Amino acid sequence: MGHEETKIILLVENDVLLSLLGKERLEHFGYEVITAANGEGAFEIVVHENKIDLVLMDIQLGQGINGLDTAEKILKHKEIPIVFTIGYAEHKHLEKLKRLTCYGCIYKASGDFVLRSSIEIALNLFNLSQNSKFSYNHLAKSPVPPVPPPQKIKNLSSVDTGKFESPRFSQFK
Repeated sequence: MGHEETKIILLVENDVLLSLLGKERLEHFGYEVITAANGEGAFEIVVHENKIDLVLMDIQLGQGINGLDTAEKILKHKEIPIVFTIGYAEHKHLEKLKRLTCYGCIYKASGDFVLRSSIEIALNLFNLSQNSKFSYNHLAKSPVPPVPPPQKIKNLSSVDTGKFESPRFSQFK
């Protein structure tokens, strides 16, 4: 991770074994990891912990609120990149996923390269998005000199249309 500050990932997974394995994998990549076993717990962590850089969210969280509904609730409270993990794809989940601000969706069985790359891409996209919003807001607030209206030519005969003669091309006359 170089000279950058260690990124903090909230891993939301209801399966205890998958949560432990996921936490170990993410820590091996150099991330700090906080875990939540359900949607309600994940929401509370995001509300009270301002340092979360990314949420890695299981879509199926067992009893209670599912990952998609949790993400929707989180995104109403805070702008944060969310990458979803799925064990299998269900059409109803994919349709709702399309309507959410989502920075990726990967299968739980994905290898380290796919998991790590998906997280890095999501963090980069989020940073680019935040930087462009900052630039836009900064430009919107800065005084911009008015652009003068274009000058209209009233009479084409008044335009200098001087002929350009080139000795090199005079042979083509």
